[in-house]
Amino acid sequence: MNKTKNYFRNLFLVVAVMSVLLLTACGGGGNGGKNSNNFSLSINEAMVGTWYLNLEDGKPVVPNANGKVDTMILREDGTCTMTEYVLSDYNHPTYWEVGASEGTDNGTWGYANGRLYTTVDGFSMNVPVSLDNDALTISGYYENSTETWTSVYKKTKYSL
Repeated sequence: MNKTKNYFRNLFLVVAVMSVLLLTACGGGGNGGKNSNNFSLSINEAMVGTWYLNLEDGKPVVPNANGKVDTMILREDGTCTMTEYVLSDYNHPTYWEVGASEGTDNGTWGYANGRLYTTVDGFSMNVPVSLDNDALTISGYYENSTETWTSVYKKTKYSL
């Protein structure tokens, strides 16, 4: 993958994570989205954590033999870490196979008005995010193309 595609994919990963966190903040747990002091969590607080790529363009992303998949870590202090892997479907057209690491990048993140804002390796982006049923969904267009992509992140890795 080229550098631009990787950046957009990382950015969308962050957005996906943000969406999942937003869904988490909306309830579904025993405490209805509140902490132990019965205060509601903010969206930013709900987005903090580690997010794993579960679906890419509608196909499952199955962890490799070492349990690795694309990962996005969003921290309370506004910093983030994104790790990407090469995905292929050559031998398995119904799911993505995780291959070699493409590296780990650090940056910053924030959330406002339904958008995830990131700066990673000096490249800034903002994308819309949606959070539904504990899934953070990020969609966008490939650079210089009308072709779209969709990434779905969750707090747990995909399992068969």
